[in-house]
Amino acid sequence: MTTYDVAGHEVRTPVEIREARTWFSTFAVPYTAARDLIAYSGLEPAPLPGRRALASLGFVRYIDGDLGPYHEFVVALIVRRPGSDDRRDTGAFIHQLPVNQPFTCAAGRGIWGFPKFVTEIDIDEGRRHDVGTLHVDGALALRLSIARGVPTRVPDTSLDAYSFADGVLRCTPWRLDGSGSRGRPGGVRVELGTGVIAGELRSLGFPRHALMGGSMRHVRMTFGDATVVEPGAPAAARRNAARPTHCAHLLHRREDVLGVRMLDRGQLRRAQVAGGRELPRQEREHAGGLEHVLHPINEAGLPDRRLRAAVCR
Repeated sequence: MTTYDVAGHEVRTPVEIREARTWFSTFAVPYTAARDLIAYSGLEPAPLPGRRALASLGFVRYIDGDLGPYHEFVVALIVRRPGSDDRRDTGAFIHQLPVNQPFTCAAGRGIWGFPKFVTEIDIDEGRRHDVGTLHVDGALALRLSIARGVPTRVPDTSLDAYSFADGVLRCTPWRLDGSGSRGRPGGVRVELGTGVIAGELRSLGFPRHALMGGSMRHVRMTFGDATVVEPGAPAAARRNAARPTHCAHLLHRREDVLGVRMLDRGQLRRAQVAGGRELPRQEREHAGGLEHVLHPINEAGLPDRRLRAAVCR
């Protein structure tokens, strides 16, 4: 366990989120455009068939947790683990992570190096669609509408979340479980506005069809301590590993209370679809380990050919 001081308040890792609601959507995007977008991190997207990469857009309503209540938008890409030759050895690179409260911004940037900034985020829960709206500098940047879908089973997820700040690449163990999940292929509408985030998404070909979208009504999460990634990191990351993170004036590492026990990543399950059938071997090699986005949808009874066709679209 590690204790931090964030704006005069103690925050101890692992940080716990006891109640949240999440909405997610995943997209197959051009591999070259995704690689160019995150080139600054030294990471590479995990390849999918047809020279594609996997991008994720989502929003979260945090209700009860160590960082207080707040809203969050997420732009992430699935990447290869640095230094690994196994294409199935993946994590999520957090490229953009706007929030609507300053305390979680200071904690996120200072403890984990997450690219948080404070802006306006609205979440509207409807009967058939839930909508997250992101405004930056008073202008619409992104609106994400996600259909409710049908009840699905989502396994507990352990994942490495990567971030890059001040020339340093970091890896944070993240664990999620919960109940009340719903999902379906497609079912996502993306509306782009103006500004940096909208421009970056346009470079990935947005607006575009989603592989799938969904939500989870009751979510619990834990975030461990971030570790600096040396193997496979760019030279700048190695040279600047000792540089302070953003919001250093708000956050100070005070003491190591106990040795930090990093959460296990767990055995990556193969992405499966209706009826327990597996993806073909070639696609399984590309998509293995992406269970947090290609999770089982057995209860929906959806044919796997629809998912394969969407990946290659």
